[in-house]
Amino acid sequence: MNLLTNAVKYTHEGSVTLTMKDAGREGDKVKLFVSVKDTGIGIKSEDMKKLFESFERIEEIRNRNIEGTGLGMSIVTKLLGMMNSELHVDSIYGVGSEFSFTVIQQVLSDDLIGNYSDRLRKISEAETEVRKDLFAPKARVLIVDDNDMNLKVARNLLKLSGIKPDLASSGAECIELMQNNRYDIVFMDHMMPGMDGIETFHHLKDDNLIPEGTKMIILTANAVVGAKEQYLSEGFDDYLSKPIEVEALQESLATHLPEELTEWKEESTAHLQKPEEAEPAQSGPAKPEPVAPEPVAPVSEPEDEVIEFGPTGDDILEFGPSFDEHEEEKRLPLSLTPDMKDKLAAAGIDLNEGLRFCGKDESFYIEMLDNYRDSCETKSKTLTSHLAAGNLHDYQILVHSIKSSSKTIGSDSAFTLAKSLEDASGAGDTAFINEHHDELLAMYGKLADTINDILKGK
Repeated sequence: MNLLTNAVKYTHEGSVTLTMKDAGREGDKVKLFVSVKDTGIGIKSEDMKKLFESFERIEEIRNRNIEGTGLGMSIVTKLLGMMNSELHVDSIYGVGSEFSFTVIQQVLSDDLIGNYSDRLRKISEAETEVRKDLFAPKARVLIVDDNDMNLKVARNLLKLSGIKPDLASSGAECIELMQNNRYDIVFMDHMMPGMDGIETFHHLKDDNLIPEGTKMIILTANAVVGAKEQYLSEGFDDYLSKPIEVEALQESLATHLPEELTEWKEESTAHLQKPEEAEPAQSGPAKPEPVAPEPVAPVSEPEDEVIEFGPTGDDILEFGPSFDEHEEEKRLPLSLTPDMKDKLAAAGIDLNEGLRFCGKDESFYIEMLDNYRDSCETKSKTLTSHLAAGNLHDYQILVHSIKSSSKTIGSDSAFTLAKSLEDASGAGDTAFINEHHDELLAMYGKLADTINDILKGK
């Protein structure tokens, strides 16, 4: 994704071509060849050596309007090195560049995993189809996640179906709520400080706190092959990938909610525009206004205490005051101007991706950008303190949170680097963490500063 992002960023006309192919088989191993070729500005021969150095950007003056930290290519080469591969570059200045690599992967099955052409055709047809939105205002739903942004996103997407969920930021709070309330569906995050999602689930099960008919669905950003089987074997009814997408969420609701609680409302999609062309999104049956939804407190908590979080030592996150009261005072813009969109793209943020995870609601996406900016300093300091203390468990959980938030706003570079640190902390690879920790903080801080300037109209 970093190679594709760079290709698009530096290609003002022409094309960007992604090629993936089988370059040879040996038993159950395949040599997977990947190439990204563009007709962009190209690279001078004397600048090639700068390409893989951290914080070095090629032709800084010519490309001054294209933002970035200069970390991307360095990260790519190091990740490939961990996979016993290397990046090859062929470039002609003024003509274009091709970046390619080969990695050896194990083949688990020769079955096709999808038909891209067919999927593209269905997406195109869907633009003029009648869209059906699930509506279930009487459904009782609980979301459990330690990440503030994830709770906001899930709550906002459920609002499209007329659902006002209860929210919990930890396994302990989930248990307390389920002691006093009955839910049709509980969406439970897997990685949380203290009790993780699986531990919380077994605690609930052992204490008979999961009534018959309540569906337990785990939320995970690690939806790899075999993950569903693993979660089902633990006793969960299903799993949902993060960041949550509207279509997947509504499909899950339709599958697991009692039929008498659901109905489908039809809306023609022929008038809908692409995210980059659209006005602030107004989709969904229960969206009377384009501002962020009103906070909904869990039944067992006062309304003025439930939503905002901030790292605090080993617990990482705790309740604070309702976020909407403070965010309204900031007077954030309700929609993205063309200039804001251009600056987000220049910073390497995929606007379409971010809007997709926010239900194509521009005002809500802006709120997520604001949240990402505000949490950067505290999360960075807490992450550094975990590293200094050798606390890799909490380091992994917090860097997982940064990874998820970065994906939500559409920053693939920050997502990729955070994921590599999450994997390294899980494996106890302190050498890798020490080498790349500062790179993540630099990238994270640069993104937060850029977002701050964009939201302030600078």
